[in-house]
Amino acid sequence: MDTNGAFTVSKAIIPPGAGPIPHIHTLTDEWFYFPKGGITIFCDPSKAYSSLEEIPNAGSYPGAKAQTVTTKDGSLYYGPHYYLHGFYNNTNENLEVDFIWAAKPGEQQNPASDISGYFLSVGERVGEFKPGMQPTDQEKVAFVVDAPKWGINQSSSFMQYLAAIGPAPGNSHFIHENDQVRRLEALLRTPLVN
Repeated sequence: MDTNGAFTVSKAIIPPGAGPIPHIHTLTDEWFYFPKGGITIFCDPSKAYSSLEEIPNAGSYPGAKAQTVTTKDGSLYYGPHYYLHGFYNNTNENLEVDFIWAAKPGEQQNPASDISGYFLSVGERVGEFKPGMQPTDQEKVAFVVDAPKWGINQSSSFMQYLAAIGPAPGNSHFIHENDQVRRLEALLRTPLVN
């Protein structure tokens, strides 16, 4: 089924210790749904990086101060464009994550905002997840090198963009935004095309 470019949906199995390291989307917004909690999601809600030239911990840009939240069963989180974020599986079991990406307002016609193209260009399709599956070194390099073509600043190591990482104080506004829940609901009502 096709959403006619309105949004992209994906499901991933995240092995223990794995997850997307710090990165910033400049063209897309992202929602994460965790059917089962236990994954640690992180973000830095204090600084927007509005272009690919703005890289945390490089040049005149200070390192990001990421805040962590451990997800609960059935939780939904929002990662807006321009803000550093990522997550990691801090458990001893494989955990599922459902992703929804949508072009930020004004970028719906930009082909680079269709994030599925990024994943198809850097990864390999697999029919069945098998324990111990890992990306190849070539895929890891492509994940970083190809990212700017899709409006993404992707770090090459976990602490490259970070100055600090620690628990979020209370409920960070970056994590839960009611307007974004309503926007997601509207996206999910988009008629599908065969």
